[in-house]
Amino acid sequence: MKQLTAVAGFLLLTALAASASALGAEQKSVVGSWMLSAEGYELEMVLAQDGKKVTGTLQGPHGPMPLKGEFSKGRLTFSGGGPNGVGGREQFSATGVLQRDGTLAGTLTSTTSGNLKWRAVRTAGR
Repeated sequence: MKQLTAVAGFLLLTALAASASALGAEQKSVVGSWMLSAEGYELEMVLAQDGKKVTGTLQGPHGPMPLKGEFSKGRLTFSGGGPNGVGGREQFSATGVLQRDGTLAGTLTSTTSGNLKWRAVRTAGR
């Protein structure tokens, strides 16, 4: 009987650990659609992830801008660029951290807007 109880306890602990690992894995992904807010700007951002590599698109006021970057240990870095609306190019780079509430928050440096704080929330299309 003791051996059966020990086996049942082991199986329960294994199931709980697997559940916790699955939850942790889900939180370690930035895949999906986001609404990025940066000091007055509201931009749709769509991210894909392959391991640490992140790619995606940020829908700027003058069209889509491709993104590339990395997500590792809860930290996102990305950069991109696109048209600035006056015949030139907008270039930017950003860093952010996945927050406990599932949002992303960080700083962004842009050739046209300077340094901005940003926050992104997943949208229903995730």
